[in-house]
Amino acid sequence: MAADTGAAGAAELLGHGSPADWVELAKFTRPRAPTPREQHGGLCIWLTDTQISLLGPSAATFHRSVKEVTGTDGLQSAAVVNVTFEPSYETLTFHRICVVRNGQERLIDPRAHAQVFRREPDLERAIYDGRLTANITLPDIRVGDLVDVAFSVSGDHPIVGRHFSREWLFNWGCWVGETRVRLLAPVERRLTMLGWSGAPAAQERLLNGACERVWRSQQTEAVELEPDMPSWVRPYATIRVCDRTAWPEVAALFAPHYSTSGVLPPGLEEDAAGLVGLEPKARAAAALRLVQSALRYQSVSLGEGGFVPRSLADIWVSRSGDCKDASRLLVALLTRLGLTAHPVLVNTWKGWILDQEPASPLSFDHCIVGLTLGAETFWLDPTMAPQAEELDTIYQPRFGWGLPLKTGASLVWMGVGEVVELLHVEEIIGAPRTVADPVELEIRSSYFNWRAEMERRRWDASHAQAERDYVSARRNGYGELELLEPIHLADDRKRNAVRTLERYRAPAPWVASPKGEMAELLLRDGFLDHQLPTPETSQRRWPIDLGRPRRVRHEYVVALPAPLQGAGWDETYEGPSVSARLALTVAPGGREARLLREIEFREPFLAAEQAAAYFRFRAKVLSESGATLRLPVQKGKFVTPPKGLLGNIQTYWGRWLFGIFWVAYILATFFDV
Repeated sequence: MAADTGAAGAAELLGHGSPADWVELAKFTRPRAPTPREQHGGLCIWLTDTQISLLGPSAATFHRSVKEVTGTDGLQSAAVVNVTFEPSYETLTFHRICVVRNGQERLIDPRAHAQVFRREPDLERAIYDGRLTANITLPDIRVGDLVDVAFSVSGDHPIVGRHFSREWLFNWGCWVGETRVRLLAPVERRLTMLGWSGAPAAQERLLNGACERVWRSQQTEAVELEPDMPSWVRPYATIRVCDRTAWPEVAALFAPHYSTSGVLPPGLEEDAAGLVGLEPKARAAAALRLVQSALRYQSVSLGEGGFVPRSLADIWVSRSGDCKDASRLLVALLTRLGLTAHPVLVNTWKGWILDQEPASPLSFDHCIVGLTLGAETFWLDPTMAPQAEELDTIYQPRFGWGLPLKTGASLVWMGVGEVVELLHVEEIIGAPRTVADPVELEIRSSYFNWRAEMERRRWDASHAQAERDYVSARRNGYGELELLEPIHLADDRKRNAVRTLERYRAPAPWVASPKGEMAELLLRDGFLDHQLPTPETSQRRWPIDLGRPRRVRHEYVVALPAPLQGAGWDETYEGPSVSARLALTVAPGGREARLLREIEFREPFLAAEQAAAYFRFRAKVLSESGATLRLPVQKGKFVTPPKGLLGNIQTYWGRWLFGIFWVAYILATFFDV
């Protein structure tokens, strides 16, 4: 959504003038022509300068950037200036837009080329933050131009007030000539300062009775990121500065806004009365579903709305709200039902290391509910789609550390959760009479815990679309198969399990040799490969995100076209925080074989020091998870092989087996867990 004010309206919203006296605005001189390695996307970034003053009645931040257009790819980026601000408490003032061409400066009045949009980037998620974007399109920008832009934003959020908390990067995904951060604060202001990943040290001095701190990095090379890093790592050189406080003080700041009087809005009180007679866990689960079912997610984070919930009456009457509103409503309902619950602030990105971060009211981006029943604590998210019936089987979101909003509260550890049985897929393949025959294919999938809830939402949203998605995914693995009957869906909400049954006619999976004497089936493993996606790197610097603790299984059950004999195998592979099992069994008589792949992840993250062991585990498992079967055929029909032939079958596992068959594998992305 975008509302355009036009140039006239923009002039009323945007300030234009000289920077404040405390700002240092030095003339920039291009040091030399940029080298090829200093150019990225048609630009060379010469300077990023950020200056902050905490000396006035509200925080003020000055930003300046100087970039050179080195190629046509950089023209669009250099010619468009976008600055976002919240007009209810922030003021945006432009100080300088200067284009330097062949040593000649051309000053541009931003008000003559500005439009202000109310842009909601998360509109499709029903999130409205009320921020405006000042969009300035600079005329006549050419390759070789230097574009120098400077502006200031001032103002404090009405809820957190004067509490300051910022984080700055000192290297980037491209070469940068200089990154500078300058902070002015009263000498007596107690600040916490932390640095990561080789961040520069501050240079401090007294300046006109204030403390000036300057951090600077120069000629920084592009940072190369590693795959599958946890969201909480800081791979870039980073400095964080915030006012010194404690977590109980943060809880005390927000808790009053979530208080409940014990009186529920009309209508909700009647619903609550019907739950009173249930036992505590059933009462809590029913209350959770009631709120999840009643509220439509909508976040209006205008002004105070970004940090505090609305009144219970407004939430219930509108039947809508964000995480703060839903959590406040659920806590009020649980309290009315005689249960102990509190809102809990969490950080979905950095919650796992929140105990290592300085306390700050700006440390959170989500709110859930902590429910205490005896010695157990349950973590409930009322913004999720309606969950299963049993409190013990629902998915509980865990984000590392959370802050309960109650008197004297500090951070609490939410735990990593137990290893859950998440997915079991069984593919039953019929035996063809000839090499060219299609086969009957039956696929039975069982989803549990959060995967069950994902599948439930998929099928509830559109049964027809879900079925089309299933068939499309199977065709990516098997080719143009035919769905023989509608997919059967069974939903066991008590166990939080969703089961599907699919029946197809699949194209012939066997391939005859050029001479027609043998038929070959190649077993390729896309299942374990998808569970172990992180490629090996020689010297891993950062932890590996393994995903939530889980166990997944994939099993082929194949009716063999010719009798085979063999003992098979059953082997377990151990790695750091992960184990796998590969097993092959052949039924007596040799007419059925089962191939099992199972993997278990016990922790969500793996330390960088364990990466080498993990990569060895990964390489071993993936190298031993495929096989080739060759069976003799006569005139296109399978025949019982001579005993001596069975010893000539070599598998991808590097062992000699009596026999195995090909099963076309399922598209790995279909089982994204």
